[in-house]
Amino acid sequence: MKEMVYQPIRIKVNEKEVSVSPSLTLLQLKDQFKPNANVMIYNGFPIASDSFLKEGDEIIFIQKGEFPTPEELEALMMARHTPGVHQKIERLLLGSLVWVVSVRPLPSHWPALG
Repeated sequence: MKEMVYQPIRIKVNEKEVSVSPSLTLLQLKDQFKPNANVMIYNGFPIASDSFLKEGDEIIFIQKGEFPTPEELEALMMARHTPGVHQKIERLLLGSLVWVVSVRPLPSHWPALG
């Protein structure tokens, strides 16, 4: 009988691309990357249950009491909104900042932007 050979799948863990076995589950991945994580965000949504991983999944593990990286913080903020809302808010805020900077000069105590 011929043995099945599984190709690794590509996923993102805490914003870093990695290759893992397709038989790996979310909780097994947590044990490998951040065993003390209290929060798991799976493809933009908080999750507490186990699940098999698939090609292209994006997972963020966060441990309470540990300050998240900017990428982890971004994922947390995205998980609080329905898909697409965070990007709209981010564009709105950036557009507002650009407008404010173009309308009035920055205070002299602010560092130069370029």
